[in-house]
Amino acid sequence: MNAPVRIEHDLIGERAVPAQAYYGAHTLRALENFPITGIPIAAYPDLVTALACLKQAQD
Repeated sequence: MNAPVRIEHDLIGERAVPAQAYYGAHTLRALENFPITGIPIAAYPDLVTALACLKQAQD
């Protein structure tokens, strides 16, 4: 069965992004083009929290 997707647009074209994802077409392209470690960032929840704190501090 296919997972639900949404269509995102960027300057290169359209991409089908998983509907539940918080990211868009740019991030999807980066994930496909730059598989550096193969380990998802979710494996490091403290890093994700730290990045969110930095982002929040910039606002």
